[in-house]
Amino acid sequence: MIRERLYKIAIQLVPGLERLPESDRYAAAGYFWRALFFIPPTLIGLVWLISVTDPDVFRDYWAFLLVLLAFLLMFSTLWLEMYFMTVAGSYRSERRSFWGESMWSGVLVLGPTVAWLGVLLPWINFGVQVRSTTGVQRLRLFSQSMFRTSVLLPTLVEVTIYQRLGGRFPLPSLQLNDVLPAVVATLLGFTLGSLMIAMSQGISRIMSPFSKSQRAESLQLAVLMALIGPAAGLVAILPAGLYSLVGWGGYFSFQAVMLVGTFIIDRLSRTVESVRRRTRELEQIQQLGQVLLQTTPDNERLTILLETHVPTIFPLCNIAIRLYPDVTLLVSPRHWEGPDAACWDWEIERSTPLLLRPRDLRPWQGRGGREGVIVMPILGLRSQQVLGRLYLHREERIATFQHLLPAIQWLADQIASAHHNAELYRQTLVEQVRQERLAQELAFARSVQSSFLPTERPQIAGWQIAAMLEPARETSGDFFDLIPLHGGLLGVVIADVADKGMGAALYMALSRTLLRAYAIDYALRYSQTYIRQLAHLIQTVNLRMVTDTKSDQFVTLFFGVLDPKTGNFTYVNAGHNPPYLFPRHRGRRYKALRRTGLPLGVLTNGTWKRRSVKIESGDTLVLYTDGLTEATNAAGDFFGDVMFERAIRASLTTSAEGMCNTVLRAVTEFEGDTPRADDITLMILRREVTGKRERANS
Repeated sequence: MIRERLYKIAIQLVPGLERLPESDRYAAAGYFWRALFFIPPTLIGLVWLISVTDPDVFRDYWAFLLVLLAFLLMFSTLWLEMYFMTVAGSYRSERRSFWGESMWSGVLVLGPTVAWLGVLLPWINFGVQVRSTTGVQRLRLFSQSMFRTSVLLPTLVEVTIYQRLGGRFPLPSLQLNDVLPAVVATLLGFTLGSLMIAMSQGISRIMSPFSKSQRAESLQLAVLMALIGPAAGLVAILPAGLYSLVGWGGYFSFQAVMLVGTFIIDRLSRTVESVRRRTRELEQIQQLGQVLLQTTPDNERLTILLETHVPTIFPLCNIAIRLYPDVTLLVSPRHWEGPDAACWDWEIERSTPLLLRPRDLRPWQGRGGREGVIVMPILGLRSQQVLGRLYLHREERIATFQHLLPAIQWLADQIASAHHNAELYRQTLVEQVRQERLAQELAFARSVQSSFLPTERPQIAGWQIAAMLEPARETSGDFFDLIPLHGGLLGVVIADVADKGMGAALYMALSRTLLRAYAIDYALRYSQTYIRQLAHLIQTVNLRMVTDTKSDQFVTLFFGVLDPKTGNFTYVNAGHNPPYLFPRHRGRRYKALRRTGLPLGVLTNGTWKRRSVKIESGDTLVLYTDGLTEATNAAGDFFGDVMFERAIRASLTTSAEGMCNTVLRAVTEFEGDTPRADDITLMILRREVTGKRERANS
């Protein structure tokens, strides 16, 4: 295999390559061969350039050359660039800048002497960047600089073709007779340059091939870059023509326009790469999340999972994870020793993230650094105590650094969750030896995502309560709850997470747990003024949901508190379908308990209002989720509010349980064989008719 042969030869010529980490060896060998391959064309180009250089150009046009060099430096910082994963698991970029086109316009003005700027520029950039890199990255910079210098050769070929076709310096005008030699020379020269770029990429692909999943995409980008070169080179003819027409001002004004266009390409490239990277992150996050949900890993197993998934979630990053006091879960890449010990010991109880940009002061070192750093605490799920710390730093240029924060926070939360689950698992195993009953509790804990629904209805004299939930999938985003509260009150909850599947089930579990915990806590803490605290209770639950999760999900929720003795019902409707209060007397219209605020999880500072109604003897309160009214048949028609009301009124004389069955049967008959798209939840509260006078009036 040619890759192995080239690698062995490189090892013999540069023995130090064997001491590099395994993931970097082939990439380093590729950089070595690329530098070696382009040394001959570089030397040929330099000798050729010396022979055609006009020293008078430096003396007479030094100011022009300095301004042009400044433009070239700016062009060299802007890229069309994308990153791809190699078979070794590392990342390598395909990139193209447009400083060569800018330089070619200068050559058309002052002749081949301007090409010396193309010789200087790569090594100026090398000198600036090499100080902040080490090892393999220095070799990469050297090979890049050697390749960019070798592009001098096609530039001189362009000059020769241009002159042979009758071209003159400066380009006399933008008329066809003057422009045609420049067009032909540009197309041929930049095509040769594209071939040299293809050779450079070919060496890299041989020594460090892309993963199978990304080879087609990387090849498409390479073809695009090859086609862009000649087209962009033609644009460079325009400022050269403007120089002859209007002088420096016109020339550099057009250069500025080209720079703005290149800046836009650079921004778009960064945006596209950011989206691609985010997609990769989400894929790996989903895989890791599924594995963590399906298993209860100990530290050893967790380390294996992190080593498998984390490097691809955070490419081009160094990342270390430690649980206190001294359990190291991950150090990636493997050859990296990890951060200083002082980093782990610095403000060990710090519970907020720390973001440091390059050159910011490292508080544990007392000096700055060359890379961006994120330090993320790992907080216990319940105690919020600091369990450990996640350290990440990055040296490569890809868009911004701060965008990594959500993914890092998610990873810290997942580690805390895995740690929490592992602790629960270990405790359960110990207890299981003494008591078989705890095995059922462990099974319950593992199915906690979908088992929060009340299994028994409260038995309250004078009241009938019925509820049913039919999920559209294996798990449900709907939920309802009946919460016995201090003072004989009853909390009534129905809610719908704006999603389906496992994510909705997890968000449902979080919402239900928070609401139940705060509802009981508030009832005990504000026993005398509990009803007046409902809006504040919902605000507290919403704040926890927004700040403790990194999700774009939200939940519509109706929470009411019933006083069974008086029938007083106080509620907050957070964006949910309005429940219907049907009066005992059939001729009267129902009352809709309308929304009093936004759904939960949308805004941190959302506000809600409480409302109150009285449920009289014989009245029926119907609560439901939108899956009921939005059920569809084969024709695409909705079950709708009208048919829903009709089904309710047809069953008002039955029990609450019978009413549930009647309504759900009507929905099922309406749907026919149409698959159900959403969960359906229905809850009925009916106050029984009591007293002879009331029965006589019914």
